[in-house]
Amino acid sequence: MSNTAGSPGPYTTGIKTPWLTPSHQVSHLPDSSGRWSSTFRPFHLEIENTLSSVDGGTRLATIYRGESRGFFKLAEPVIVRLTKKQFETATENLKALIEAEGR
Repeated sequence: MSNTAGSPGPYTTGIKTPWLTPSHQVSHLPDSSGRWSSTFRPFHLEIENTLSSVDGGTRLATIYRGESRGFFKLAEPVIVRLTKKQFETATENLKALIEAEGR
């Protein structure tokens, strides 16, 4: 995993990410895994990505953990559905970009 957000060099623990929800990187193992945690309240989100070698490529496994409070707790089913679709679309776009780069 490398930093393509504009800062030179690889991501390091504690770096702030450019996503719409303010977050920071909690942990990072080069070419293996990374974990991010949102700093936005009242909705907390943690994302963990793990890369592993498989025949013919690389597998990206992602775990999402979230916790909401207040109004967000009431709207949680809608937020989960919208967020899931957003992450699925982003992952499909990432896959297309990586595959296009490999051609």
